Amino acid sequence: MKTALCRKQKNCKWDLPWYARDPKRFFPPDVQKLVATQEPNRYLLIFAYPAPPTSHWQVMLDHMKRNAVGVCVTLARMNESPGRELSIGWLKVG
Repeated sequence: MKTALCRKQKNCKWDLPWYARDPKRFFPPDVQKLVATQEPNRYLLIFAYPAPPTSHWQVMLDHMKRNAVGVCVTLARMNESPGRELSIGWLKVG
């Protein structure tokens, strides 16, 4: 389970794809840890707030595919709160 603050803070824009850009930080290492387990169903649950545009989930997945080499990562499900305060994504790791 991870949280992702999606806004500008301290002169740095942190959007959802930002968390998957670096193969050694944030989401990619967590995906690699999940792959190392022998569990048949592996998911990374991400709470993104405030809710990013829906398109950012796909951009983040594209970064994950480049930075978590040899791992299949798909968006199993994504929900948003009614006021767009929060977006929750379940990434299936295989």
